[in-house]
Amino acid sequence: MSTQRILIGCLVVAVMLAASPAAAQQEQGDKELSIFATTATSFGGGTPTFTNGTIVPGIGYFITRQVEVSGISFISISGGGGTGTSVDFGLGGTLDYNFAKEGRKAFPYLGIELDWFNVSGSPRTNDVEIRPHGGFKFFVKRNVALDLNAGYRRGISGPFKDAGLNIIDVRFGIKFIF
Repeated sequence: MSTQRILIGCLVVAVMLAASPAAAQQEQGDKELSIFATTATSFGGGTPTFTNGTIVPGIGYFITRQVEVSGISFISISGGGGTGTSVDFGLGGTLDYNFAKEGRKAFPYLGIELDWFNVSGSPRTNDVEIRPHGGFKFFVKRNVALDLNAGYRRGISGPFKDAGLNIIDVRFGIKFIF
């Protein structure tokens, strides 16, 4: 089954569940643990295209019901691009604005992310990327949400910037609010 079909199926289930009544969502001062699975593909630039899969755990804090800041980490497995298969680690931070209204179980959001890849690599390449993104969050319980988002990553320093790569990625995850 293709990744696209899985993501479309998850989105259909989320929309169907969003029709059910419930007053579940984050509040000001709440904290959040999240785990995402990502698939990404590159295009453009002089480097061959590659595809990767990434696990993205994170922790966030809601400054208001709408504004969240998060710290994230990455464990990425990449293939293609003429370099074989590699494993990489990274760190990042996000700022998200949730279009949350009181009593709604599902809502969209927009955000910006700054990431530092190849934290453990040898030699360290200082690959820094920026990732504007948009997504949809659906609460299945007061303290549990499913999340689907898509972003565009662009290097601002290091090899990705030098190669002129463009990266589109899709993330699906689960979030626990406490």
